[in-house]
Amino acid sequence: MEPGTLKFPRVASAAVPVASGPRDKVRTVDEIAAIVQQLARAGKTVVQAHGTFDLLHLGHVRHLEAARKHGDVLVVTLTADRFVNKGPGRPVFTEILRAEMLATLQYVDWVAINESPDAVSAIACIKPHIYIKGQDYQNNNNNASGSAFTVCQK
Repeated sequence: MEPGTLKFPRVASAAVPVASGPRDKVRTVDEIAAIVQQLARAGKTVVQAHGTFDLLHLGHVRHLEAARKHGDVLVVTLTADRFVNKGPGRPVFTEILRAEMLATLQYVDWVAINESPDAVSAIACIKPHIYIKGQDYQNNNNNASGSAFTVCQK
C-alpha cells in the first residue's frame, strides 16, 4: 500500500431490493411482504401508509413525504376499486392508474393494491416497522388502524 493511501475492508451487506422504475415499484401485497422481509434483514426501517389516493393532491404528497421521514423505505398500499366508497363515479382513476401515479413519487419505494376492504390484512401481511395514517383519521371511530399519525411501531 502506498504511503498516505487508506484502505477500507469490504463489508458484506444483505441485498436490498430496489425497483428499476415506477412501474416496477407496483407489486402485489404478498410480493411487498417478501421484499419487506429482505429489507428488515438488511436493517432497513419500513414505513407503510394506506389510502384510496384517487384524486392525488398536495395533501397526499405532503403526507407521504412526512411518512417517508419515519423510516428508510416507504410502502404505500391503496384501496382496490371495488372497495372505494367516495361517492358516485369514484374512483375517478382505476387502481392501476392510482398505483402508477403513486409510484412516480420520489418518496414512495413500493406500491401495492390492497384486495381487502380495509388496511388491516395488508398491515398484517406486510408487517411494517411503522404504520402511518393521516390526521383526518385522528378522531375517527371507524379507523380500523385505531389511532392517528403513527399508528403502530415494532
